[in-house]
Amino acid sequence: VATDAWADQQPIIIAATDTALNDAKTVMVMDDAPLPPVADFDLVCLVFDGRNPLLVRHARAQWADLKNAADVTLTYWQQQENGQWHNKA
Repeated sequence: VATDAWADQQPIIIAATDTALNDAKTVMVMDDAPLPPVADFDLVCLVFDGRNPLLVRHARAQWADLKNAADVTLTYWQQQENGQWHNKA
């Protein structure tokens, strides 16, 4: 938990904050959570339910924001019906 006194020693932290308490270089942004300062991370992953139109719209807006950011490389992966992931962009 992000408020844990030992957060800096944890390999994974589940939190509602964009602060890397453990000096993480990867962040998973779930559903409609706001984007963290992307320059603070090596990898930012947007994870959302593609069957939910509101979450898709939000993820597209985040994608557009990221696309306009400097020094950001974007890729888009979509899960197929068979469970495999396909690189779409």
